[in-house]
Amino acid sequence: MFTVKHTIHMNTPSTTTPTLRERLANSRFLSFSLLIHAILVPLLATLVICVRNVEPEEIPIGSIAISDEIKIHVKTQDDSRPKIEADQPSGVQITTPPPPTGGLAVITTPVVSKLTVPDTVTLSRDSLKLGSGPDILIKIPGTIPGPYGPRFGKDPSGRITGPPGKPGPTKATEDAVIRALNWLRDHQNKDGSWGLENKGAMTGLALLCFLGHGELCDSKDYGYNVNLGIEWLITNGTMSDGRLAMSGADWGPGNGGVYEHGIATYALAEYYTLTRGSKSQDDRVVELLRKAVSHIVAGQGPDGGWMYRFDKSPGDTSVTGWQIQALKAAQLTGLNLPGVTPALDRGIASLTRVRGPKGGYGYRGPEDRYSLTGIGVLCELSWKGERNPALRRGIEFINDTVQKEQPIKYTHDKADLYAWYYHTNAMLMFGGAEATAWDRRFSAEITGAQSPDGSWPKMNAPGHGNLQNSETLTAYIYRTTLCTLMLEAYYRLTPSLRAGATTQPFQLAAR
Repeated sequence: MFTVKHTIHMNTPSTTTPTLRERLANSRFLSFSLLIHAILVPLLATLVICVRNVEPEEIPIGSIAISDEIKIHVKTQDDSRPKIEADQPSGVQITTPPPPTGGLAVITTPVVSKLTVPDTVTLSRDSLKLGSGPDILIKIPGTIPGPYGPRFGKDPSGRITGPPGKPGPTKATEDAVIRALNWLRDHQNKDGSWGLENKGAMTGLALLCFLGHGELCDSKDYGYNVNLGIEWLITNGTMSDGRLAMSGADWGPGNGGVYEHGIATYALAEYYTLTRGSKSQDDRVVELLRKAVSHIVAGQGPDGGWMYRFDKSPGDTSVTGWQIQALKAAQLTGLNLPGVTPALDRGIASLTRVRGPKGGYGYRGPEDRYSLTGIGVLCELSWKGERNPALRRGIEFINDTVQKEQPIKYTHDKADLYAWYYHTNAMLMFGGAEATAWDRRFSAEITGAQSPDGSWPKMNAPGHGNLQNSETLTAYIYRTTLCTLMLEAYYRLTPSLRAGATTQPFQLAAR
């Protein structure tokens, strides 16, 4: 350590001029000081950068008074980790509290390998629900449309329970979903597809199950499977010129090609939307999705429905249902794909045309078929979102038939898993007392029928399709995916999908 004494005598002129020795001492001190600063400053800067790279940015929230909304601006730093800043519009106060001793609410972003970083995320009055327990996280999943938001909720435990007496996921239903996803993971083909037959449909259904649980390519448990399945769709769909039945220009033998195409298109569109606006946005699927959707639009019949091989004869309600679900998913992508909206309008009109006097829906003409009524109700709710008296009659018709003729019993000789898939989604989207009544019937029955390995066993209802009653691998995948999609319906498709809906009826889990 160097000490330099510099004494100034104000009244003695001869001592005010530094001596040569003093000038040399001062010069050595200045050089040493500059050297020390040149070493320490970069080291300290590097340390700060490393600390910032290790710890995610977060905003502790003390008191929040919400009038309308809080806008969270997400700015990407050089290391691609987001930095979050919050506006404070009129009526909104954000204060930083002292170090917490009890509950803490944190707005943060998920730390994943490929992070979703939108320019602006708006947390509405309904979506911003702060809990009282410790470490409640409100995740920002990206620019995901409202209908898909509930898949990415705020409960880090992964367990969710609906309000007492109301429909909602329970520990039993979530455990069943996880067992099913594990089974699907373990029974994926090496090439990324699922099933031995109808691979387009089986792969689409399996992917919808993973996507319905908020699992994407960066998922810790299932990311590999999702990525492999998407790769298979892209590779084979591209070789088939966008025909996702993977069976050629004539849509293959039999009547399944258009079903397969609709289901796989549905999964592909939903996958793209869930990655949209993020660093993991998968633009590889865009061109294939354009072609797949164009086949549906071009294949629509004069009456607004769809038929086998897209032959444009009067529409089949069952085939039409999958094309409408695919087009609705395509509409949510934000890609503005040509012809989607007019095709949806005409498709819904075709379903209205086959509505029966009791509120049910027919096959190709007006009648009340229990097995098809859920299709009509779900599709109409998905597109226009109106809980009108005609749809209420359809809901009541389903409930009445279940009570009198076709109970929801997995072992019953009239069990109809395909109808139950549509009925469950339609009921929970419609909401109200009808949804509560359906929930009491189907939830325990479906979870109770699951095999210990996570799949669902064959049924004994030969009048409702071979895949229900077969023991082939494809049949097991079919049953397992439909049952899983039913159990995910609480958060996969909720009443928020209806136009003008502003509230979410369930507390939803982080995936």
